Amino acid sequence: MATAVEAKTGEAGERTLVFISDLHLATDPEMRDFFAQDELAALLDELTAHPEPVDLIIAGDFFDLLQLNGADREAAFRRALHLPEYATLFDRLRRFTAIPRHRTIYLVGNHDAEMGWNAPLRRYLLASGLVSEISLAYRHVYADAQGNGCLVYCEHGNDYDGINTVGDYTNPAVTPLGAHIVTDLVNYLEPLGRHAPIDAPTSIADIDNIHPLGMIPWWFLSTYFYQQVRRLTKYVLIPAAILYTLFAVIGAGSAGLTAARFGVALGARVALIARDPAELGGDCLHTGCVPSKALIHAARAHHLARDTERYGLPPSRRPARSTSAA
Repeated sequence: MATAVEAKTGEAGERTLVFISDLHLATDPEMRDFFAQDELAALLDELTAHPEPVDLIIAGDFFDLLQLNGADREAAFRRALHLPEYATLFDRLRRFTAIPRHRTIYLVGNHDAEMGWNAPLRRYLLASGLVSEISLAYRHVYADAQGNGCLVYCEHGNDYDGINTVGDYTNPAVTPLGAHIVTDLVNYLEPLGRHAPIDAPTSIADIDNIHPLGMIPWWFLSTYFYQQVRRLTKYVLIPAAILYTLFAVIGAGSAGLTAARFGVALGARVALIARDPAELGGDCLHTGCVPSKALIHAARAHHLARDTERYGLPPSRRPARSTSAA
């Protein structure tokens, strides 16, 4: 495996550089983090048709070998390359790589550091036609005839992070702390998050994308906070805003009148919808509650007026009933 891939001789001023990284392609559906296959396939179509030479640099963690299941590593990797979910993407990548003027350079990162010491995986990947070269770094110089120009240098960058520093990529015994966190913790937690509702505080499917690791507690708190804000907005604030903007009450019975009065009191514009405007108020107003209470009140007043002597008042003077014929 190369330490650094250089630009091809005589092409320093012509080659177009395109950088992508951290696709984290995995075999286990519960641990996949890349869901933009169609978008990347469209980009590869554009690069394939580019008239000038293009270097496509996959700057580390192309595959997430820390989440590759199976004791037979080569067999598990072969399965990963033939998953139907990646068929279109890999087909486009092979077409791009097969064009002589283009190159696909795969830089090894910390989640795929196994590529450094697992020679069968490297040979199979190169034979698959997906990549042109595998390296730890990439460098390219843009310069003119007078020697003026600039250097473009790229590597994954994990060796600048203490817990993910690999150092010796040829030694399988070198496993940084970050690798153990993924294999011994994240690989057990991430599938749990995939089955949690989207607004559940236990949705931890993206825990392996948090960096640095010291931010994980804050990530838990912020995730919980924003999930609650989303629920408050969805179930309280948005309905309240709709009601405030246009408060429509269907039915002009006692309940509808009460709701309309409540909306007006809140300052909303209220639309009261009734089947028959002549029956505004409904049965309660016309034939039920209100008429019956009016009759009861009149009967009670008549009863009190007739029995005023019981309360120390002079008897009421009722007018004599006329018996003459009309």
